[in-house]
Amino acid sequence: MMNEYIKIDKIKNVWGINPVTGDYSYDEDGRHYLSIDGVVLEKKELPTRIVSVGEYVYARTCNGSLEIYSGHTLLKVFEKNYDLLERDLDTYIRYHGRTPETFELRENIIFVSDGRRLLEQDVPYRVYEVEGMVFGYELFKTEFCRIDLSGEVLWCFPLRRIDDEGRDKGTAHLDKVLGIANGMIWISTDWGRLIALNVETGELMYQFIPADVAEDKIVFMDEENSVYRLIGGVGVFFFRETDKTLLSISNWGIHILDAATADLIESYSFAKVDPQGIATFEHVMNPRLQDDHFVFMGERTHEFGGCGWAGVFDLQARKLLWADEVIPAEEREKTGNQLVVSRPIYYAGDKVYVIDAEDTLHIYERK
Repeated sequence: MMNEYIKIDKIKNVWGINPVTGDYSYDEDGRHYLSIDGVVLEKKELPTRIVSVGEYVYARTCNGSLEIYSGHTLLKVFEKNYDLLERDLDTYIRYHGRTPETFELRENIIFVSDGRRLLEQDVPYRVYEVEGMVFGYELFKTEFCRIDLSGEVLWCFPLRRIDDEGRDKGTAHLDKVLGIANGMIWISTDWGRLIALNVETGELMYQFIPADVAEDKIVFMDEENSVYRLIGGVGVFFFRETDKTLLSISNWGIHILDAATADLIESYSFAKVDPQGIATFEHVMNPRLQDDHFVFMGERTHEFGGCGWAGVFDLQARKLLWADEVIPAEEREKTGNQLVVSRPIYYAGDKVYVIDAEDTLHIYERK
């Protein structure tokens, strides 16, 4: 039986939401506001991303400034050209700028405590930090590289699309830097590829390639070469630091792999474990892992007018925890309003936050 949540509020013109605290940013009469710690602050620049980092709250504005709050007190501001990293936010943030002469993009990683640069020089890569190591992605060359603290490149791995018969189909693009286990850095690319590289040498250790094979098992492309592996039912990949596992979430269901060995731990289809719940959605879109749950946007079979459903799936119980048609079908068809990928859904235990395409925040609370 699903948990019952009721819609308790709708707030218009919302741009950012912190699901941990309930803080949010919004526009009203052409002015920008941040509602934080029970206090409404008028802001010159609109915060578009708000996250909790320990006892602090970080708010990134639309012009690239980063503000750090304790309660509603502003402690520190990094002016323009700063962004949040995917991990270790209590230690690092990302700086990005352009050289005056060539206008070439350059990035670095900055210590939050004192503004020092982690790398001795800014580098022409999109930078990522994992366990104190720095990696970079070069968009035009589609190379994934490791960078030492002097800013020099240690190795690069070209991202290529390989089909299920081993043929090179051209360049691929980086989707996510997932995590490190057993001396391997795991990344995912567009078109659903999962890659493990030796962190010291850049050697390819494993590559999982989506294919039309049984979803509940992994097939070696070549029995004499275990590097290339075929996998069916693949979706969006996530890395769980707590147990060093990789999760794939798709319309079909869940894969869980051991990131240290690349072995398949288990797979299950939604149709088998929750036929009356999440399996009633034809499309499970934009999943986002949140501890032992994932949130998603959903479309029922034969529905039209865009996506209007949001849901929360419990990975431990293997059941749909909650789902609601946030934007009813009649409203979607009449106004064009719907749920969109650029507006993530957030689950916070007793509350669920959903922002629609018209920037309206829908707040649900457990009954």
